[in-house]
Amino acid sequence: MVKIRLRRVGKKAQPHYRIVVAHSTDARDGRFIEQIGTYKPLLDPSEVKVDKERALHWLNVGAQASETVERLLKREGVWEEFEKPRPPKKPKRKPVKARVKKEKKPRIRKRKAEPEVEPAAEAAPEAAATEETEAKND
Repeated sequence: MVKIRLRRVGKKAQPHYRIVVAHSTDARDGRFIEQIGTYKPLLDPSEVKVDKERALHWLNVGAQASETVERLLKREGVWEEFEKPRPPKKPKRKPVKARVKKEKKPRIRKRKAEPEVEPAAEAAPEAAATEETEAKND
């Protein structure tokens, strides 16, 4: 999980903090992803500098702010801008209409029409052939 928290720098009894984005498992003063601001609590009034654009970016992508950083962001006005209701995002493309499958009719293959032969015409050559064979046999 990514957190926005304070990283202590400065001498003993003179704390200065950097507001950093870091993994929650990393040490307090260890590795960090990005520095987005500073906090100097000893000044009167204490000084806070925050890169609002980067802070909003990290909050929008899911980084969790620590309690102290949340108070500092509220003081700078970044937290209110983060919690402001946003208009819903427009879809990037048109929604696809649901398709209804139509029942397909079975295809009937049409065979090529064969030339119709008259039965009398077929019988006549056969009859003539049988007559010839009978005449030869006699």
